[in-house]
Amino acid sequence: MAILLIDGIGIGLANLFLISVLNSDLNVQFIIATFILIITANAASGAYSQLWRYTSFREVQNLFLSNVFSFCSLLLLNSLTIIHTQPFQLFDFFSVYFLYGLIVRGARRYYSTKKALNPQNQSHPSLNVLILGGGNSASTLIKHILTDKKDINICGILDNDEKKLGMQIHGIKVVGRLDDLDTKISDLNIKQVIIAMPSAPKSLIRSLTQLLIRLNVSFKVVPHIRDMIDSSMPIQLNNLTLENLIDDKEFTTIKSDLLQKKKKVLITGGSGYIGVHLTKMFLDSHYEVVLLDNHLYGSHGISHLKDHENLSIIHGDISNIKDVVRSLKDVDTIIALAAIVGDPACSVSPQETLNLNYESSKILIETANFYGVRRLVFASSCSVYGVGGDELLTETSALNPVSLYAKTRIMSENILFERSDSVSPVILRLSTVFGYSPRMRFDLVVNLLTAKALVDKKFQIFGGNQWRPFIHCKDVAQAFYLAATKDDAIVDRQIYNVGSSDLNYQLKDIGDIIVNHVPDATFDILNDNVDERNYRVDFTKIKTQLGFNPEYNLDNGVIEMVEKISASHDLKNYTDKIYSNLETLKSVIKEEV
Repeated sequence: MAILLIDGIGIGLANLFLISVLNSDLNVQFIIATFILIITANAASGAYSQLWRYTSFREVQNLFLSNVFSFCSLLLLNSLTIIHTQPFQLFDFFSVYFLYGLIVRGARRYYSTKKALNPQNQSHPSLNVLILGGGNSASTLIKHILTDKKDINICGILDNDEKKLGMQIHGIKVVGRLDDLDTKISDLNIKQVIIAMPSAPKSLIRSLTQLLIRLNVSFKVVPHIRDMIDSSMPIQLNNLTLENLIDDKEFTTIKSDLLQKKKKVLITGGSGYIGVHLTKMFLDSHYEVVLLDNHLYGSHGISHLKDHENLSIIHGDISNIKDVVRSLKDVDTIIALAAIVGDPACSVSPQETLNLNYESSKILIETANFYGVRRLVFASSCSVYGVGGDELLTETSALNPVSLYAKTRIMSENILFERSDSVSPVILRLSTVFGYSPRMRFDLVVNLLTAKALVDKKFQIFGGNQWRPFIHCKDVAQAFYLAATKDDAIVDRQIYNVGSSDLNYQLKDIGDIIVNHVPDATFDILNDNVDERNYRVDFTKIKTQLGFNPEYNLDNGVIEMVEKISASHDLKNYTDKIYSNLETLKSVIKEEV
């Protein structure tokens, strides 16, 4: 608006010059036409945007061309008798206005340049800064710095656009190309570099940051456009990684090993209910597998695989950075399963839940960044949708968690996206899991009711009308395998609901399915202590993008469990604490107290 007012004053002065000095007889139509045509022509030619961004000869060209257009348009209007004037009056008018425009723009250029390039006028020492990029982001940033950051001296701009070389943005000159970065840092005594290229390829940003790290120059990065669209924080590219250090003399003996191509996966919680299936799946695919587990629920589930030549088992804790570092040697992919799972188990010790379910996620992503891990696949939960009603929920639906467990899953999802650098995060939101596993759990609704039906011949369902999505533990393992092995272009920074549309059930339907396969059992539906979680989930994305099709449904999953429980004396003792995360945690905390 300010420049429109300035140009309006100039047009008015030019008209006043014709009337008062040259005694021209101007009609109202002429005065209105000059205002409309000149303002429109200047706006169309980009003269206004150039005034605030590039103060150069190009601006003079734009101003001259807009004047020529306005002059010709007024001549045409005059020939059509819409306005009445003489050609020499038009020439005088535009001469006065053009001279006025040059004076105003020249004065602004002088003022901006003097202000930007004279740090000695500031009250305290300034920080010499170099800007990389000459687009809109850089323009906005420079304007902000010149207005509010008096302690910063912008020494120049680097940009690969040949048209911008030598131009000025808010009085700051484009002094060279990006290839000149190391030279300009030395010549201009630069103390900090700001990379303002949010649409540039990440490979270019990474190469620039690696150079700055080697030069030991501080830098900041304007977030990438995709990260801003994803509502994520700027990627922390100024974090050092192990690759940044391998040229140091202390690391020369491991340099060749570090640069070797990896096919190695770390599975946290790999001895657990889902982990045992996933560990076998990767081993069968000829991966090296590192299994990190504190074996709180025992190691019996992995006993049939413990002697495999490609399996390394580390007894440790995901919240202990030393254990995590020990596990990450040469690892390409992390599958993060370890957590306190389930609402009742999380309520036993809320502080320990925060430690294992959230704080450990920070440790894992930061360590993975440092050691150059390619991908991290994280186990979240569809319980983050909470009370969702009958509407089918997609990955973009609103989150409405009603439990500590669900809230820690959301917190971890956010921190993984915010702090991912070299790592490509993938989030899998799991349906309610069921099914047989060598590390069996009977604190899951389908598993528990099946065991009760077989052993006690009766069971109870609380509520019954709530919708839940279900998924077999083996199918969950398959989903993690697909997410870990698909191309980056498909899964990078994606969230997937894990399940199948055919496996959205109301809880009362589970009772009917179980008694179909245990016909001598009965069940009751009670309205006390109803779990308020209620959600139906859409699984189109994982099916179309990853080709995920579950092998199990509730019928064949229940049949498998009936066979396994019927054949095992140990499994018939389904109340043993070893089969329950909740009861195991209670006993551990009791022992510690």
